[in-house]
Amino acid sequence: MSTTHYKVFLPAPTYAEIRAELQTPQSSRVKRQWEVLEYSSAKSVSNPISRTDTEIVDAQITTGDAFQSREWVLPPGTLEAVGSRISDLYKNVIFGDDDEEDDEFIRSRQFEDFTTSAFESRLQGVRDDGSLISWPPSDPQHKPYESQALGSKYTSRNFSKFETQETQSFDHASTSSIAAFPTFTINLNAISTISSLAILRPTESKKVNLLVVVMEVEGPESIRIKKGKDAGKEIGLLKLIVSDGDDEGSFCKITAWRETADDWGGVMPDPSLRRTSSDNEAINRGDVVYFENILANFTQPLPSSSAVGKRADPVLSFTASPHLQSRCTICYRTLPIIASDHRYRPDLRLAASDPGVKRVAKIASWFSNIAGIDAS
Repeated sequence: MSTTHYKVFLPAPTYAEIRAELQTPQSSRVKRQWEVLEYSSAKSVSNPISRTDTEIVDAQITTGDAFQSREWVLPPGTLEAVGSRISDLYKNVIFGDDDEEDDEFIRSRQFEDFTTSAFESRLQGVRDDGSLISWPPSDPQHKPYESQALGSKYTSRNFSKFETQETQSFDHASTSSIAAFPTFTINLNAISTISSLAILRPTESKKVNLLVVVMEVEGPESIRIKKGKDAGKEIGLLKLIVSDGDDEGSFCKITAWRETADDWGGVMPDPSLRRTSSDNEAINRGDVVYFENILANFTQPLPSSSAVGKRADPVLSFTASPHLQSRCTICYRTLPIIASDHRYRPDLRLAASDPGVKRVAKIASWFSNIAGIDAS
């Protein structure tokens, strides 16, 4: 039985009072009483527990009139609902009915020489179970749109924002100063789009950079290599479903191997090996991420049980590994879970003057729109 906790401050101070109290010594600040309300959906009752807080909420006041709590995070209920909505976008598309190639193959050949037949001969690893959370049908007034996922067309729904979840804007005022500057640098000329790579021939492969938002994260997990000189060795495996938020709604899968998988999954055991991400922070759903040096290629999925005897079309996917020198940078976190996540939420007003930040802001806004949350 799940229990939801709410923190309520009584009496609720005005904004002017908060500003005034922050200018006074902490010992002189007003004591505030707060209550934790425990609500059980099974019993439909609430049990308030009164306590006294000796300190006012620690808040950040930026120069000007902007006010933003540094502790603001999305509640668990919102995160669960967002996951359901995002998964619904591709619940009719099968991701992972194909096995994964052994990363050893990347080390043994130049990526320009990949062929579909050679790729299939090295199929190894773990198969996805295809289980995704589904969301009840939305209001029929929303107009369907066509989206492309791994080379296939399917119909999905546009979603409105949750009326029962946190949708309050935390935008900075237009006159306030910028408190959080982006730490990333993106060369738009070096970025490929998923739709542009769809024109590759099935026998082609290409090392590319992508700026995408992460829709799903599976792993990291350990698998045992079956062939090659590392046979029997356990390595890391991380699977991501991503989209670049373009007009065609393209989705693809990125598979990370070995230390790259552990690093991007935030479980790198040896700090000296943390070289493939900006700070070894685990990639989360909703992160706008800049991937560098990942391999774009077409893989042949295994036929599903409902299509016995039929050969499925090759699908575009991406591979990342230490041998490709793959790297990633988390540019923006649209779903903050803990207070420290705000270090990945730079002020996106810089999009007006920086093309790279503008692209990040566009992708973050696209994800937030379909997830039903506020991007700011």
